[in-house]
Amino acid sequence: MTTPSQDKTSLGSLKESAKHYMLPTLVLCAGLVISIFSFVLVLRANLHELERDFGSYSALEVSTLRGDLVNYLRALELTRAFFESSTDVTEEEFSHYVGPLLDNTHFELLFWVSMDKAGSHTIAYQEARGAFGLNKHRFSLSEFPEIQTGISAATARKEEVVSYSFGYDTGNSQSERQYISFIYPIYKNQELQGFVVGILNLGKLFNEELHWERDRFISNVYVFRNIGDEYTPIYAYRDGVADFFPNNAEFKLVSKASAFSHTGIIEMPMRKWLVLFLPTQEYLGTALGPLPWVVILFGLSLSLAVSLLIFSLISRGLAIKRQVEIRTAELRQLTLELAESEHKIRSIVDNTVDGIISIDDKGIIESYNNACERIFGYKRQEAIGNNIKMLMPQPYKHEHDGYLSQYAKTGKAKIIGIGREVQGQRNDGSIFPLDLSVSKLILGGRTMYSGIVRDITARKKAEAELLQLTDALSRSNEELERFAYVASHDLKAPLRAIDNLSKWLQEDLDKHLTGENKENMQTLRGRVARMEKLLDDILEFSRVGRKIDHRAIRVVSGRELIEEVMALLNVPKEFTISVAPEFADISLSNMPLQQVFHNIISNAIKHHHRKNGTISLSLQDGGDHYVFSVKDDGPGIPPRYHEKVFQMFQTLRPRDEVEGSGMGLALVRKIIQQQGGTITLDSDEGKGTDFKFTWKKETQHKPMENAA
Repeated sequence: MTTPSQDKTSLGSLKESAKHYMLPTLVLCAGLVISIFSFVLVLRANLHELERDFGSYSALEVSTLRGDLVNYLRALELTRAFFESSTDVTEEEFSHYVGPLLDNTHFELLFWVSMDKAGSHTIAYQEARGAFGLNKHRFSLSEFPEIQTGISAATARKEEVVSYSFGYDTGNSQSERQYISFIYPIYKNQELQGFVVGILNLGKLFNEELHWERDRFISNVYVFRNIGDEYTPIYAYRDGVADFFPNNAEFKLVSKASAFSHTGIIEMPMRKWLVLFLPTQEYLGTALGPLPWVVILFGLSLSLAVSLLIFSLISRGLAIKRQVEIRTAELRQLTLELAESEHKIRSIVDNTVDGIISIDDKGIIESYNNACERIFGYKRQEAIGNNIKMLMPQPYKHEHDGYLSQYAKTGKAKIIGIGREVQGQRNDGSIFPLDLSVSKLILGGRTMYSGIVRDITARKKAEAELLQLTDALSRSNEELERFAYVASHDLKAPLRAIDNLSKWLQEDLDKHLTGENKENMQTLRGRVARMEKLLDDILEFSRVGRKIDHRAIRVVSGRELIEEVMALLNVPKEFTISVAPEFADISLSNMPLQQVFHNIISNAIKHHHRKNGTISLSLQDGGDHYVFSVKDDGPGIPPRYHEKVFQMFQTLRPRDEVEGSGMGLALVRKIIQQQGGTITLDSDEGKGTDFKFTWKKETQHKPMENAA
């Protein structure tokens, strides 16, 4: 859970970050705006260029269409002139004259309408092409009501007339069934003679004249005719599809949605066409060519790159700033820790038991702790600044300067880096023993020496006392050994006498002794033998670790050692001794380890509750020592006796049942402890016994100076 102070810190960090990153954000936004603005400018320029080109192309189309219509009308004018200038035109002459006109224009039907005196109109001559000329049909005016209306208008106006557009079913597509008629009256001597009528195919006219537009889908074209002040669409060319008389409402929607347009006027007798060009979506799409996108992509990329660069520079600056702050904080913390450490070191140095002195390469004392005050009797202010010689007695005082100069020249050290005992001199002039160790230091290019001194007056006194006690103990041990030997020898002599006397008495009185007497005599002799064995064990116990016959020591393998023990024991054949294979892989001295195995295995056989049994020997590698195990399947030892069995003269069964002095395990433990090992017992009643003991590798036999 964050505290209010942490929240304020986080908010402050957030505001600080926002402040630093405002510039790249503004640069990115400005770049985005400029890129979009540039995109719009380029797009508008493209549209303006498209509009200009579109106007040129549209004007060209209108001009072409107007020129064609003018040529068509001029051809009809020539036909009218042909009739007016001729006295009598035959049908053959008519066909011969107008045939080329039909072949080279979009006129599909030309005919001469004669008028009789009664005012009736009849198609006198005709020349047809296209759909009108397929079946050589002879047309009548009744088939063209629009033309009849036009003839009436031309008669009344006495000038040429362009009739309304009309449709005529010729069997072709709708776009090729839309026509417009041109009616020219012919006068001779100001009398109306008849009419030249030309029928023009609007579908072919518009489709072929707008061929450029159709191929490129540049524009949609609408053609309007005017009726009074109104313009009505009569033709539309949209998305490649031609349509006559399109929906006016649809046109208005399309024209409003267009970006730009172009119009042209084509004037004819009694008619006016308005041609409207609207650009197609495909054409407008060319405004969105590669240039606007290149501009906006370049602008965005440049803005992003500049923003990222600024962001990177700011981030790097902030990172460096944070790193500096962190390093400053760490340095401040290290300074505090260093000051605290210096204080601790100074406290430790000032309060340590040993004296610590530092001197320069001239021997001048630079530091001197409290222990030195106690050891030498000089106060700190008395010692610092003086030569270290003031703390030395003769001859060290005289030799010290020469020693420093000699070391500076040769680098040969007599005491530096080597601890040794010297003598010091107190303020009161008394001389005392010191332990001194000196080390060389180079600090800031300066050579210094640091010395640790310890007053060993009490230790020397204790060593002298210990030497006296050791001498006394050695003398005591020798006297004890002599006593044990004499006691054993002196006690064995009467025991042998008792044994001999009992033997002689039994021989002399054999006939007079009862069975009980003989048994008692045998018991007496057994007690004498046990007493002798006890005296031998006591003597052996006292000699452990002191008298070793090094001539009897041999380095053997573990298996060889056990085989020697088994040979000495003369193990009964009913017992099986299992030796782990690891014994063959180790080498060690046969003595006194042989005695340890001898006593433990002997006890396992001797105290077994059955005539047969199994004894297992194993070992483990403990690093610098071996861990041996002697395990049997005997009666076991209750836990309450586990300590008692290692004491002298202790047996768990009556001596009448088991022969023994009770010294075997006591002797075993003493040998093992003398060699620096330990022995433990793991057993319970009825579950066998497992003795484990440790034995150091490459054991060296140490004299037991303190053995009693």
